[in-house]
Amino acid sequence: KASQGILDITVANVRRLNARITSHAVALPGVLLLSTAAFFIWAFAQGLGPAELERRGLLLGSLEAGRVDAVFSTLPRLLEGLTWAALLDQWATIGTILVISSISILLTGSALELLTGEDVDVNRELRVAGLANLAAGAGGGMVGFHSLSISSLIIHFGGRNRLIGVIAAGTAGAVLLFGIELIGYLPRPLLG
Repeated sequence: KASQGILDITVANVRRLNARITSHAVALPGVLLLSTAAFFIWAFAQGLGPAELERRGLLLGSLEAGRVDAVFSTLPRLLEGLTWAALLDQWATIGTILVISSISILLTGSALELLTGEDVDVNRELRVAGLANLAAGAGGGMVGFHSLSISSLIIHFGGRNRLIGVIAAGTAGAVLLFGIELIGYLPRPLLG
């Protein structure tokens, strides 16, 4: 009976520790980083370099190279060839995108209020999304807005501070600044 009691206490402590670790905001990114590090430690212990790993199909592989300087160097040429009349002909499409994006932001904000139990300042969210879209458009990006599924996943893992957004922006910025070739070094088993 005494050994059963010790076992029950140990199992309960392991469950509590597991709940604390897996609900922490850095649990998922930490597992991804540690898994990537373990993959490359294993590969280099086997004597496999990046070229061999890519040849064997273990890395995502090279993608079309692109850097922020390439985007901004081609932007003036694109604007020179722009036919303003053709752009103005798309006013209905542009208006539809604006309306749908605004409605999506409002619906997502309401859903996040229900999910978190906290008030969301929809005016602020609309302004921030608008500024982000202006910045994305200047860099040749697409229209974007809040994602309920990603936000709920972050909330589920305990991410309730702005650091998550900074990390996400930093990751996208690193790819933008250092080129898309960094993505080619991601291990395929990790992505699977």
